[in-house]
Amino acid sequence: MRLGGPLPQNYSDPDAWIAAVKERGYRAAYCPVEQIDQTINAYAQAARQTNVIIAEVGAWRSNPLSKDEHERRKAVDYCQRRLALADAIGALCCVNISGSRGSVWDGPHPDNLTTETFDLIVEMAPQRNSSGLLPRWWATSRQAGRCAARPRPGSARYP
Repeated sequence: MRLGGPLPQNYSDPDAWIAAVKERGYRAAYCPVEQIDQTINAYAQAARQTNVIIAEVGAWRSNPLSKDEHERRKAVDYCQRRLALADAIGALCCVNISGSRGSVWDGPHPDNLTTETFDLIVEMAPQRNSSGLLPRWWATSRQAGRCAARPRPGSARYP
């Protein structure tokens, strides 16, 4: 098992970032950059060379289930950019919750439990690993099995 945790500041240099990770005894870390740019390869290489795993990229503060279409599209775009960052730097995952149909992005709402909301989550889930976007309350739902049964774009069953 590897342990990691938040670091108190942002680092503009891969060596300083690795030093801070190692100083805390971590062998896993959050993604040290916020966007894909010229420094991403240097951070990824520094992590590989020092046996540090970039464990996650966060896509927090966005509500891809917002009923406000502008907010929803903005959140989906943000999540897609964060997924691209996770792929580019070699992070093990990109984390977020699916959002909420209510006014609070991470809050409960009766519409969160509808078939329409479940279908919206499945549609926006990445093809590589959609399980990270499903709210935990769907795991025991009668609808949870619908993910595996639903054809995904690019799959043999869905041209």
